[in-house]
Amino acid sequence: MYNALSEIPIPQSAQFVSSSAVQVTHQIRDNVRDIKRSLTSTIVFSTDTPFVTPAADVGDIVLSAFAPLGTISYGRQAILRQTSEKKRFVEIWKDNALEVVTEVTDTHGEFYADPMFSALSFSPLDTALAYVAEGKEPTEPEEKFRLKPTLGETYSGKQRPTIFVFRWGTDDSTGGSAGVSTGLPLLFGEPVFSPIDSSIIYATGYEYARDGRLLGPVYCNNRAAGIWEITLQANTARKLTPGNESCRSPRAYNRGGKTLLFWYSTASGGPHAGTSALNSLELPVQQDAELSSLTRVLVDTVWAQPSSADVFPGLYPDANLAQSSCLVSACGVDYIVLSSTWGSRGTVLAVSLSTGTVEDLTPDVDGRLYHWSVLGTDGGSQIICSRSAPAVPPEIVLLRLGSTIRDVYGQVLQTPKLGDKGARHIYSWTALADSSALSPS
Repeated sequence: MYNALSEIPIPQSAQFVSSSAVQVTHQIRDNVRDIKRSLTSTIVFSTDTPFVTPAADVGDIVLSAFAPLGTISYGRQAILRQTSEKKRFVEIWKDNALEVVTEVTDTHGEFYADPMFSALSFSPLDTALAYVAEGKEPTEPEEKFRLKPTLGETYSGKQRPTIFVFRWGTDDSTGGSAGVSTGLPLLFGEPVFSPIDSSIIYATGYEYARDGRLLGPVYCNNRAAGIWEITLQANTARKLTPGNESCRSPRAYNRGGKTLLFWYSTASGGPHAGTSALNSLELPVQQDAELSSLTRVLVDTVWAQPSSADVFPGLYPDANLAQSSCLVSACGVDYIVLSSTWGSRGTVLAVSLSTGTVEDLTPDVDGRLYHWSVLGTDGGSQIICSRSAPAVPPEIVLLRLGSTIRDVYGQVLQTPKLGDKGARHIYSWTALADSSALSPS
């Protein structure tokens, strides 16, 4: 029973390859080898019956992403690879051909592939890619032997997350990575290129405490962190968010004739998993601009207890917004979609970019207690999600928007095949609406 249930594939990420195909990455536990393995497959849903390619072990691939539509690198895939000999490579593929491969073993340490720091961001205007890796240990004795705290829980041995920019030429098959240095005592992660300026990157900057300690950021959204604008050529950085907010997950898009930057914020030093706000800022931002007056709160924090289960309780989102894309449109209105905890389950929310109105796209109408997570969108009217329930293993589901945001059509694309051995151990559950039913008679 344990082996059958513990080896159920868990969706980790997904990205649209075309309007009718997505590439999905699952993680699965291998109990024989006592390791976790990553598998990737492509789902084609151009017909009523989706076609799923056989899952393939990604092997030594640490992270991969396709260049989104509208970028100069569209049609290419970036791969970060680390071999069993601890050699590291950055690869750029075009169709089925390896366009560029560069060894970066001597440039930096291990790649980051976690949800808090990692990213693979293509520059929309240049053949450049931003990612995060462990910076090299300093060689100067004064810095080498200075006590430097680790990143805390789940980051054993990690101390120096550093943004690297890989640039390549399409005519000579060469490329190289360079670290981004600002000279500030900050740890940067989640880099994303500006859609309108290839020399600017937006990133989350984690700050040290005054006594030099670093409070672990994982699972705690109240750590000292902000959204920073990094200018690559000048090696300078400017903080865009106030000091009393803990901010994360920057995402930048061109939409409706505007260039917008989005991010989450929570009260710095407040509850560890308190309610969050969703913010936006129109780009570019002038150097002397009053940032507080330009920042728009799309969804504010909610501290009051909801009067009923149907009342929006506030944002309690996943660690970040979907990396591939999180925008959709319905009836000419643009929305940002995200997954957030509502009561005891996760659901898919759509937030209007014009009004900030929040719509629940996956309410629990049938009482099956599905928990939903957003994996990405196609930038149009399709959302790729994963969902599970107490008696349903994780499934891949496609949501299509109709003429309005409330017209949502779902299609299950992939369901784990447990076989007879696993299926025998999937029991049915019943939610008790009245807690008094649990009291002894």
